Amino acid sequence: MGKIQKRFEDQVIAIANAIANFPRDRNLLVASHIDADGITSAGIISTVLSDLHVPFHLTFFKQMLTDDVKAVVSKGYDSVLLMDFGTSHIEYLDRVAEEDLEVYIVDHHQPTLEYEPRHIFILNPYFHGLDGSREISTSGLAYLIAKKIGGYEHLLPIAIAGAIGDRQHEGGFHGLNRELLKYAVDSGLVNVVSEVNLFGGPKHPLLFALERTVDPYIPGITSDQSACFEFLTNIGIEPMKQGAWVTLRDLDERKKRILVSELVKRIASESGKASAARKLIGEIYYWNFEDDTSPIKDLRDFSTILNACGRMGYGGFGVALCMGYRGWYLAQALKVYQEYRQNISSAIKNILSNFKERVRVHNGLAFISGEDIIQDTMIGTITSILLGLKEFEQVEIAIGFSKVNNNFLKVSGRAKANTGLNLGKVMSEISVNLEGEGGGHRLAAGCTIPVKHKDKFIRELSARLSTR
Repeated sequence: MGKIQKRFEDQVIAIANAIANFPRDRNLLVASHIDADGITSAGIISTVLSDLHVPFHLTFFKQMLTDDVKAVVSKGYDSVLLMDFGTSHIEYLDRVAEEDLEVYIVDHHQPTLEYEPRHIFILNPYFHGLDGSREISTSGLAYLIAKKIGGYEHLLPIAIAGAIGDRQHEGGFHGLNRELLKYAVDSGLVNVVSEVNLFGGPKHPLLFALERTVDPYIPGITSDQSACFEFLTNIGIEPMKQGAWVTLRDLDERKKRILVSELVKRIASESGKASAARKLIGEIYYWNFEDDTSPIKDLRDFSTILNACGRMGYGGFGVALCMGYRGWYLAQALKVYQEYRQNISSAIKNILSNFKERVRVHNGLAFISGEDIIQDTMIGTITSILLGLKEFEQVEIAIGFSKVNNNFLKVSGRAKANTGLNLGKVMSEISVNLEGEGGGHRLAAGCTIPVKHKDKFIRELSARLSTR
């Protein structure tokens, strides 16, 4: 960790010391985001607090808006620890902390304003010259805190799963992430191999592996067991042989090449570009101390399941898995994941079947109207998948809309590389001018705006893109 700037390391130590010495008689609230990074961060910190016998209350938020911050502050807690959000509210929280509330923020999102807090503890890589969208996620920060407290190296695979959830593994890990992965491999915690990227790994029944694979999304295959069965039999692979389900590991090299070739053809033909198919083969990050047959052996699958739990309103199951619980908790998480997959497939089919009514494309921008069919917690995931399909081949930025309630919309933006636009900054600026708020990263961001301002948002973002 020699590359960590001293000020950054000092802040890690400060928060670690505060948690290690936290008074047992104070009321602590831990609030975290619902995505995989937020859940892994909460899981790591919950493990530490539980070991230290520090009582706390854990809650999750879809996003931390101003009203949410005020609600948290007004609940009467002595201390608040915000995980994977909070940076955009540091000025308000600093004022509150000056009165009588201890506030800790551990977050990797880019700041939306220049402000030097004086009364809160904040650990954010952007304040130390590090890129929070590529070099480290909040789960990585949580791990560094836990490691400083001592004895928590075994939690590192969970932190890596959080970074994977935020797509920080794509193109290879960078910065602190790379150092953390190297330490995990050298310590025997994680094994990295080049393999076919299907859910469950090489020992999972192939029929179910295809059905359950969401990343990459396989059009006509994901969440359709009958289609998976037909696909396998058509290419000469028996889903079951001698009463046992066939796995990827059971295939000889010839059949494995056929499987990969046919899947690549399908993904590339549906996405309009071979690069999407390359996601089918890549680095797999195996959790060495997880059983070989476990559905969370592959940290990418673990990340996807955690994301499903959070998006579907069951973040507690995800935290339980991060804390080492299996059995009933894992079974429930897998049920949630099944529903999550079905919701994704249903929404994508609806969008593509009604493309002209639901999608407006102009000058590299696509606006997706999912208000009546997509939950606000899932619009980001679905927008990401759609951006990789052939119908969006000429699209640089996809913007999805879903309903929060009758008055507000959730807006989720996803951009391809080299758009020349900092999506997080732009969406923050536009939403604030439209009685909303938001932010995020350069290529992935979100905001909430009043329903009445949807057309204004579209016009403003279109204007920003045209003047890059």
